[in-house]
Amino acid sequence: MQRAIRFHRNCPTCGRPLHIPIDLYGKLVRCHGCNAEFRATGEETSRPMGQQAPQHNTLDFRVDSLLAAAERQLEEKMDRHCQDAGNGMRALRRGTINR
Repeated sequence: MQRAIRFHRNCPTCGRPLHIPIDLYGKLVRCHGCNAEFRATGEETSRPMGQQAPQHNTLDFRVDSLLAAAERQLEEKMDRHCQDAGNGMRALRRGTINR
């Protein structure tokens, strides 16, 4: 069995080192450490030697990023919940659900 070719990238939110399969390059992925979503690119490794990527490892930045990710997840769940509730209300109006 062949092993998948991977590239290395640090999570832009928590800084965790990740090994991402090459077939996910350019797609949205989630960090398995903080669950933040980001586009899998090699931006960090494509800089010229000696030039470092900007560091966003300050505590404030990390907290803000994690809160934003949590807020997005909550909004997605609320949207799904409201959609499900709306479907239930329509079924009640049609009389396909017993009250």
